[in-house]
Amino acid sequence: MKFHKNTECPQVSKGDKNYSVDVITSNPDGFLNIGFYDFEDNEWQFHTDTLTDPYENGILQPFVWWYAPTERIEQF
Repeated sequence: MKFHKNTECPQVSKGDKNYSVDVITSNPDGFLNIGFYDFEDNEWQFHTDTLTDPYENGILQPFVWWYAPTERIEQF
């Protein structure tokens, strides 16, 4: 698996071209989250709630993301 910066976008979801596939995210404090990129609004969205605000003071806080490409998952 490769780690990506939050300035990079994941691949588009096969079911809905407005959103990316779900990815695992981690901020510098080690908090994990499940998120996706909204291509329509050009911003990150998150499925889970953590003790930190990813858009603190209206600014996207740093995090990295990763995922197993869907082609690899479909093999199982």
